[in-house]
Amino acid sequence: MIDAHSRRVIGWALSEHLRASLVTDALSMAVVQRRYPIAGVVFHSDRGSCQYTSSEFKALADRHRCCCRSV
Repeated sequence: MIDAHSRRVIGWALSEHLRASLVTDALSMAVVQRRYPIAGVVFHSDRGSCQYTSSEFKALADRHRCCCRSV
């Protein structure tokens, strides 16, 4: 995950699978890296729509009050 404002990589995860836990791990790392609340942040993705629209990922995004967009 890249912070579009600072252009820094703030979250990532690697695995041999494409399950939702891959993107939730990356989002959790991004939350820690930003060091401040992410409420109101828009998370945008043009890849992996199944993982990014999973209930597990949506629940994590909702918990941190960020908005998710996928195309």
